[in-house]
Amino acid sequence: MNSKIPNIDHDLYILKKVSLVVGILSFIIGAILVHFDYLNQASILFLITIFFFSWNYILRNKYKNYKKIYTKYLSEYNAMDILNYGSFEFTLENLIYKSKRNKEIIDWNEFSKFEIIDSQHVLLLNKNSDWNLIISQTEMDKSDFIKILQFIKNRLK
Repeated sequence: MNSKIPNIDHDLYILKKVSLVVGILSFIIGAILVHFDYLNQASILFLITIFFFSWNYILRNKYKNYKKIYTKYLSEYNAMDILNYGSFEFTLENLIYKSKRNKEIIDWNEFSKFEIIDSQHVLLLNKNSDWNLIISQTEMDKSDFIKILQFIKNRLK
């Protein structure tokens, strides 16, 4: 978490690569099947190819949007990316962030203030400014995001 370069979502990167490889393989196998006059099987593989290329395109756009958001606010607020399919737990005493790699317990007193960005992201500014947290609405339901936003407003008055 001490890195100054945003590290955008390792799992999303892996999904992009897997969908691209599966799409390319299904296209190649479909082309071979067309050559040997197995048109029904080839058409199914071409549909699979279209699905995986579309999925790859969607994941690529999502990755670019996440990267744009986090790099935009990285320079201004020194915000570190916490977007790697971790989970937040909100308690009265502290905020707990758990990911595959680590678990951070952060006391609410360590945050100086919060800001709402584009009405879809909450930026929690840390007092020592080594790292800050961004919690995005895209990571949860809208109703949960509103509840969390109200909870953060109450905790950081």
